[in-house]
Amino acid sequence: MRTICNILMFFLMFQAICWAETNKEPIKIDSDKMVYKKEKNIVEFVGNVHVVQGKLNLWADKIDVYLKGNTNKVSLDLANSAQKQKIEKIIARNNVKIQQEDKFAICGKAVYWPASQKIVLELEPKLRQKKNEIKGEKIVFYLNNSSVEVLGSKKKRVEAIFFQDLKDKKGE
Repeated sequence: MRTICNILMFFLMFQAICWAETNKEPIKIDSDKMVYKKEKNIVEFVGNVHVVQGKLNLWADKIDVYLKGNTNKVSLDLANSAQKQKIEKIIARNNVKIQQEDKFAICGKAVYWPASQKIVLELEPKLRQKKNEIKGEKIVFYLNNSSVEVLGSKKKRVEAIFFQDLKDKKGE
């Protein structure tokens, strides 16, 4: 029973890999370049992008922030921009790595939709905590109900590797 609880906790702890609007921590983004494309209402962060919010770290080659709302009132403070302009979606591309304490997610593309509170990891997504690991074709986090779905395909089935803690064996 304890092993099942540990597996469930492994998945639920990954719900914190988002840029949650309810989080009071500021969002800090460093990159080689930032471009605002008013006609498309997109803010692009390009080159060695590093995002920090509290204990959450995200790295990617590129992050696109798609804004909706009035393009004449763009704030470079994305934390406030989420409230004033609303963020439609955030897409992190290429060499995406997400870390929070001892939890890691790695993929080629991550998409976050604040309105639906959903995160989708694609292109070889993998979750890891200590030795435990799960992979699939696509990993979807539903933040509203703290659930996760790992999807496979004909070419790539879901693969999970869980190690039982020796402390669990002593307790059984």
